[in-house]
Amino acid sequence: MPDLVRKYWKEALIVVLVITVGVSVFVDDGSIQDALDLALERHSEELETLTRLHEEELAKKEAALENYENQIKQLEQDYQKQISQLEKEISKRQREVRDLRANKPEALAEVITEKFGFEYVP
Repeated sequence: MPDLVRKYWKEALIVVLVITVGVSVFVDDGSIQDALDLALERHSEELETLTRLHEEELAKKEAALENYENQIKQLEQDYQKQISQLEKEISKRQREVRDLRANKPEALAEVITEKFGFEYVP
């Protein structure tokens, strides 16, 4: 028998190793399944967290966009009010100049001379 073991020791070692690996896989099957279940649970939790964070970011983005649109509308309204006010002031000033021209041409000439530095030649 010792000659047989010496001659086929590699094959015997392979058989022992295969049996050891088979037994360890069978015994560790539960721990592998537990590790897989744990990994799946962690993956699900991470997915839920990412989904929640994504929804929060979308809500923040939507709120910021709405705020931006409201500010743009307010700016447009302010701009239109200022344009309207300027148009009223221009119209008022045009009436004043027309009245000066019709009623007091000398006063208009004096205003033009002061304002622009022109010399009035009658």
